[in-house]
Amino acid sequence: MWLLIRNILFLPFVLIGDVCRSPRLLARKIGYVLLIFVLFGISWYGGYRAAIRLIKLTFFELGLADRLSEVDVSGESMLPAIKDGDAVQLHSVKKYGISRGDIVSFKNLETANLYYLKRVVGLPGERISIKNGFVTINGHILEEDYVLNQLPTFGNTFLAECNRYTVPPDHYLVLGDNRTVSLDSRVVGFIDKGDIEGVIKSQTKERFVTSQRQRQILRTNIETELLLEKINLMRSEHGISPLMINDLLSEVSKSRVGSINEHFDSWKEQSVSVEKLLQDKGYQYNLVHEFITFGYLDEETIIKQILESSADESAFLSSNFVEIGLGTVEITNLDCSFPIIDLIIGWPSVPTYGQEVIDFWNQQATDSAELLNFLQSFVGASGYDQSQLRELVSAVAESYQIASQMKQIITRGEWLDYEQADRYYQLVEENDPKLEAFFAKLEVSLPNIPLLKNTPTPGLSQNQQPVTSNEFFSFGQKMIEKNAAANINLAWKEGEKIKIKVTFANVSADEVAIFPVRLSLKSQTQGTAPEPALTNLVLKAGEVRGFELAYDKIGYPPYKWSYLSSTGEEIELGTYYP
Repeated sequence: MWLLIRNILFLPFVLIGDVCRSPRLLARKIGYVLLIFVLFGISWYGGYRAAIRLIKLTFFELGLADRLSEVDVSGESMLPAIKDGDAVQLHSVKKYGISRGDIVSFKNLETANLYYLKRVVGLPGERISIKNGFVTINGHILEEDYVLNQLPTFGNTFLAECNRYTVPPDHYLVLGDNRTVSLDSRVVGFIDKGDIEGVIKSQTKERFVTSQRQRQILRTNIETELLLEKINLMRSEHGISPLMINDLLSEVSKSRVGSINEHFDSWKEQSVSVEKLLQDKGYQYNLVHEFITFGYLDEETIIKQILESSADESAFLSSNFVEIGLGTVEITNLDCSFPIIDLIIGWPSVPTYGQEVIDFWNQQATDSAELLNFLQSFVGASGYDQSQLRELVSAVAESYQIASQMKQIITRGEWLDYEQADRYYQLVEENDPKLEAFFAKLEVSLPNIPLLKNTPTPGLSQNQQPVTSNEFFSFGQKMIEKNAAANINLAWKEGEKIKIKVTFANVSADEVAIFPVRLSLKSQTQGTAPEPALTNLVLKAGEVRGFELAYDKIGYPPYKWSYLSSTGEEIELGTYYP
């Protein structure tokens, strides 16, 4: 038996030994040795490595061995223990287990499959509650020296203030050390042990407070103007235009927090949805995003909470969202009092122009008209370069025409034409120096006519059809034919092409044939782009196939992809704003 095992484990060397002991010529022996390495050596080495990997994996799965993984940390939710940008090493959960105070890395559907790093606070089967700034375990207040600046702990959308919960079997309550900022079990729920990737063992000793304590919580009121200022500062740092307060959105937001207050114990199931509130108030929109939080938080903390969530961060840093409403209400649940804070940001489907924008284009139309009349008074007069003058008159006349058009568009309540706005700025930038040079030579007193300066239109991106870089909205998987579905996963601009990654899926147990595949791109201003060469597609039962398709960039965004079904139905699959 041992001889057989030895021969299998060291087969190439056994064969080489037999060749070397044979009476063959040296040159022939060398040839045989090389042949053995080619025929057996490579496959033997691959099998040997696979066997070692299998052994290591088995030991890891049994909890007998550790498998370290190093990850880079992004965000401030675990301050002061772990800083933004730190690299941490995670250990095997099966080998080391999970105890209170340990820091774990996990991901699930609630985290959008992003890894979160939080501290274990509650264990399976324990009764927990968040009350007056503290976490209680089985009725006892947990001493948490690791919390940043001993900040209070407030409930949120999943774990409400003062309510009692039992941690389910094989689940954990996890919280961030930067307690007022962290997005954790209070929002994403209890964490399944199977979703935990690794653990950082802690030396923290478990301690409970023996007597009831009342934490003195600083009661702060949110200043709407200051919060908006900080949100817009955050957007400006990313090159995104500011959000504008919309009174109707604020009214809806206040109704929203009122509804949550009335149905606090079951508000997720029973309160009126924000979409229904918007519909009832007549707010027409393409997209809307809501951010809800609880507790006495200052404006800076709310900003940090927004940045902690990838979904909230993406929305608040998108120039598609151009209007905002804010609502707050102080509520009492059992013996806990705390505010609810609600922010609603919207991408309206009809423009709502602020007075600043209206005044800007009105002024531009008036100034350019007066400037045009003033310049025309010198046409034909001696002492002036008439060729240069005619060029200036033509440019200012075009500027006046565009400004007047913008003024009329605003009056009609339509979207500003950003193509024409770009042309307006181009004219101003090109002609301002020429106008200044021309006026410098005049020997007459100038009327009080301001020169047209290249000043950005106030709120222009709030009032044009919103466009931003790398913004893509997929409508998810859509049925395009009987038993066939499609989903656009990604869109991007590459030179003069717009590209997408799209998957087609057979959702049946039979073969599906699509003849032809009609997936077209349309721009807002210039019709339909030529379709790529993807005409026939046959999918086996359950098969999913992905393609990368390229379209000519035409017109102005937004760009929309539609599938034309065999019944003639046009099915929208996604929208892109390059």
